[in-house]
Amino acid sequence: MAARLAAENATRAEIDELHALFEDMEAVAARATIALVRKLTGEFHLLVCRASHNKRLIQSLQGLLDHVRQAQSSNPVHAGAAR
Repeated sequence: MAARLAAENATRAEIDELHALFEDMEAVAARATIALVRKLTGEFHLLVCRASHNKRLIQSLQGLLDHVRQAQSSNPVHAGAAR
């Protein structure tokens, strides 16, 4: 839903930002830590939600991302992988 709404509502600046972030994700995917790839993936999805201009979707995803970050930081396995 967010992608559909983003396709309909995104500004040129938001589209350019999505392209730039996607290129960054491709560049680091092969050589970066999983933590950095995970961070960029979260940023990408949040940017898509923001480009949708749907406040409910943005708030829902932000809450989910916050919950995941909290769970990862409290889990010793994930906390070690984030480094």
